[in-house]
Amino acid sequence: IVFLSAGLASEPSGTGRRTQGVKESLYQAMYSPLEGRDIFTFLVLLTRPKSRGFIKLRSRNPLARPAIQPGYFSHPEDIKVLVEGMKFTLKLVNTRAFRKY
Repeated sequence: IVFLSAGLASEPSGTGRRTQGVKESLYQAMYSPLEGRDIFTFLVLLTRPKSRGFIKLRSRNPLARPAIQPGYFSHPEDIKVLVEGMKFTLKLVNTRAFRKY
């Protein structure tokens, strides 16, 4: 779990929302009310996923794009770990220390 003392609403240039593909309508509805406030972000990540994908050549042509199959969540343990991380995060944000945020 990565904790950031920032979020999309704390970055006035808009670079983060553009790179993450957040549409302006979504930003206005969800994030603009948070502008100017103290905010934080939790990112629940898999640092050692058990799921495996593959990359293979499509042809002998070195300029041809390879076939990429990432295999996200092909191992059920990965989903289980993410769900447990979200449960922990929800418990954490409901502690007394985080109530004012």
